[in-house]
Amino acid sequence: MIGVIGLLLIIISIVLLVFGLFKKNPGLKSKGFKGLGLGVVLLVAGGLLTDNPSKSQQQAAAPTATTQAQPKQEETKDVPREYRMALKAAEQYLATMPFSKEGLYQQLTSDAGSKFPSEAARYAVDNVKVDWKQMALKSAQQYLSTMPFSKEGLYQQLISDAGSKFPADLARYAVDNVKTDWNENALKAAKNYLSIMPMSNADLHRQLTSSAGDKYTKEQADYAISHLPK
Repeated sequence: MIGVIGLLLIIISIVLLVFGLFKKNPGLKSKGFKGLGLGVVLLVAGGLLTDNPSKSQQQAAAPTATTQAQPKQEETKDVPREYRMALKAAEQYLATMPFSKEGLYQQLTSDAGSKFPSEAARYAVDNVKVDWKQMALKSAQQYLSTMPFSKEGLYQQLISDAGSKFPADLARYAVDNVKTDWNENALKAAKNYLSIMPMSNADLHRQLTSSAGDKYTKEQADYAISHLPK
């Protein structure tokens, strides 16, 4: 890049050259030649001046990218070590089984879990990359793989403090989207009850539909009893 001093020297040299020609050839002092000489000076000066800012802008743009990259590194350094460890622990837990946000927080702070301070655990669950909806859905699938649930019974299990501690909206999403046959679940539950103790159809129906029992609908309980072995 040509500096300001170099630029001035070039312009002065061109001016001296033009006027030198005027001295040697007085006949060249016509308006046309003067205009040509002045045009050459302005053209060269203008070209140099317009070229310099663009190059300087390119140089100025380079440090900007470096400056933007620095805050991310500084942010990571500013996070306490124990907070970073809690985040890694949260990622490991979620890689092994589904958790709700509150369930994961309890696991991180629990004496039977990781024993992280509450601030570190809260940082972890707030910053871990996870789709909590998918966690609720996976948890619902996991429950159904271990025992038969009615739709309402599964919902209660997902939101319960003794269960998974999912928020109501996520639990509702899970039970609405999980792939299962609720009639067949009712039939399995009925068979489980009869394998433990003898029950009349009326008692079995009551147990299946009770709000303190399995919470199946009347239609699902009817299906279960009608499809039991004769």
